[in-house]
Amino acid sequence: MKMKKLSALLLLLCILAVMPFGVAAESSVPEYTSYTYNSDGEPIAAPEAFTLSQKIQLKSLGINIDKLTDMDIDTDGNIYLVDSGTSSVIKLSDRNVPLLTVSEFSVGEKFSAPCGVSVGADGYIYVADTGNGRIVKLSTDLKLIKIFEKPSLEDAQYDYEYKPLCVEADAEGRFYVIAESQTQGIMQFDKKGAFLGYYGATKVSPSVFELFLRKFATQEQLKGMIRFIPTEYRNMALDEEGFMYCTVSTYSASEIRSAAEGDTSVTPIRRLNQSGKDILLRNGPFAPVGDVDFSYVISDSISGASTLVDIAAYKNNIYSVLDSRRGRVFTYNKQGELLYIFGSRGNDNGAFISPAALAYRGDDILVLDSADASVSVFKATEYAELVLLGIEQYQNGEYEAEKETWNKVLDIFPHSTLALKELGKAFYNNKDFSSAMEYFRKAQDRTYYSKALEEYIQENASRVMTYLLPVITILAIIYIVISYLRKKGKIKSRKRESNFAEKHPKLHKLWCEVKYSGYVVFHPFDGFWDLKHEKRGSVASASVILAAAIVSNIIRIRWMPFLFNENDFTEVSALYKGIMNVIALVLLWCISNWCFTTLMDGKGKMRDIYIYTCYALAPIAVLFPVITAISYFLYISSAAFLTILIYMIIVWVGFLIIAGTVSTHDYSFGKAILTIILTVVGMMVIAFLALLIFSIAQEACQFFKLLFNEISSRL
Repeated sequence: MKMKKLSALLLLLCILAVMPFGVAAESSVPEYTSYTYNSDGEPIAAPEAFTLSQKIQLKSLGINIDKLTDMDIDTDGNIYLVDSGTSSVIKLSDRNVPLLTVSEFSVGEKFSAPCGVSVGADGYIYVADTGNGRIVKLSTDLKLIKIFEKPSLEDAQYDYEYKPLCVEADAEGRFYVIAESQTQGIMQFDKKGAFLGYYGATKVSPSVFELFLRKFATQEQLKGMIRFIPTEYRNMALDEEGFMYCTVSTYSASEIRSAAEGDTSVTPIRRLNQSGKDILLRNGPFAPVGDVDFSYVISDSISGASTLVDIAAYKNNIYSVLDSRRGRVFTYNKQGELLYIFGSRGNDNGAFISPAALAYRGDDILVLDSADASVSVFKATEYAELVLLGIEQYQNGEYEAEKETWNKVLDIFPHSTLALKELGKAFYNNKDFSSAMEYFRKAQDRTYYSKALEEYIQENASRVMTYLLPVITILAIIYIVISYLRKKGKIKSRKRESNFAEKHPKLHKLWCEVKYSGYVVFHPFDGFWDLKHEKRGSVASASVILAAAIVSNIIRIRWMPFLFNENDFTEVSALYKGIMNVIALVLLWCISNWCFTTLMDGKGKMRDIYIYTCYALAPIAVLFPVITAISYFLYISSAAFLTILIYMIIVWVGFLIIAGTVSTHDYSFGKAILTIILTVVGMMVIAFLALLIFSIAQEACQFFKLLFNEISSRL
């Protein structure tokens, strides 16, 4: 009868332990037009970075417009537009006044559905004359300089019709072409138009399974298989240092999500050096991919990953990308950290119907809307100006001025992770490592926090050693004196222990049983055998060890240093998590193991299972606090070492569980392993049933609540 009551109580506690306590928050869709992402990749409201200062309606200027596809700006602020519908190139002045519209740039030479236009670093205008399969080089007044025909098939080795879509030229006159259906990379030409080869080709690594299939496939099967084709580039832009920024918009939503989480094999934004190697830095909380969280709608009815159709380079290694899916402009710094986001889809001012191109004109950002035949001019707000100023001051080494700037940013936007991190870097560069650590902690930046911690420890090591050595010496002397006095019989600790045993026999017995766990840990098979057959343990001592394991787990969760602690205590308390992590597993294990061992002739009772399970947790009870203390002296590079230590403890506990199962139930080693596997399966089944019962009960409560409200309203 007692066993049934105990089993029922354990089952009830198990159900309570696995139930997700707390009220679920109602799902809400953020409806702000200006937002950013915090360090956890969650969208949060942010101040407006850029506001619309002017919208240039090209049709109202008397220009015949059909289908605008691209735009670029020269150093004088003149705007060059390409219209593939009317096969023309349009030039506007820096004051947005129409200057030229050219469809025939030389006698008998006309454009045919051009798609791209670019002001080269050499000062000339390059047009991707898509329909004619060539690149046209023009002067700033749109006069012909040279025509570059398609490369020879022998040189380029392409098996498709050559249709250039985008073009960029460097200061030496070399130009780069993104062509339709071209998957080998960007095509590179010298200033005379000779093909130099493919630039920035994407390497593709097929899986082992794909290689295995191709190894044994027939010729017919090989023809039907998908070739390992790299992704296509979508657009590109040269920066002031001569590096090429590129976008790739052919990745799937799942690939973009993995890229945001740190998958370096997926790179929707790239920065290529002269040899075509991607050198883009991705040191932010998430990689530059546009929207990070796109599992739900953000202020409009469009969902899914960002489609990055254009990119523009600004000074100080800042760059912006245009997302045609939501009409957003995302701006990043050199490290790949998100600075700000602005723009949206729609017919309102500052929104776009079909954004197609992006360019900088001085400090302004211009966005071409193909469907609306307009160019929107955006000016930086005070918030964006401060962000850009802070970055420039950091580049120039003006760390004191930078701190003042970033503090102003925090006054405007207290939740700016970027400002907190940059303030931390400013303090770090000024050798104030303690303050730097504080700001890096607030910014949730563990990499820089580790650097500041390392410098802080090195800076204070000599000071600590000044006090540490005398303390160690004093403790050593005290130990020697106590040992000497014990040897001379001046200190009789055993008599004191004997007196304690006489006065408190139950507590002394409990202490001896708990202390016996040390023997069990290092001699598991003998220890667990004596634990059951020699009655060296009890439910009380097992409960003490379980409580110690819970406390140790709470210490690990709550006081593990910031570098290795990613728990969000605003969502769940360390006390609740520390208790339930241990209690739930122990209760699930005891119930499931008792069920299966009863069917498999196990010799242990529920009491015995509970005792050996708790004794197996002794390494956790002792070592988790030790590891927590050690972790305060480790850097982020030691994260793998710390993880190995924790896993070693868990493996140790697992081995003790196996030894306890063998000794308690009188099983062979093989039968014990089989029982443990079945027990784990049973634990999952019990947890599933508990959650199912909880879910049904919640639905039933909701139903009766609605029913009661309905009856009340009718009465």
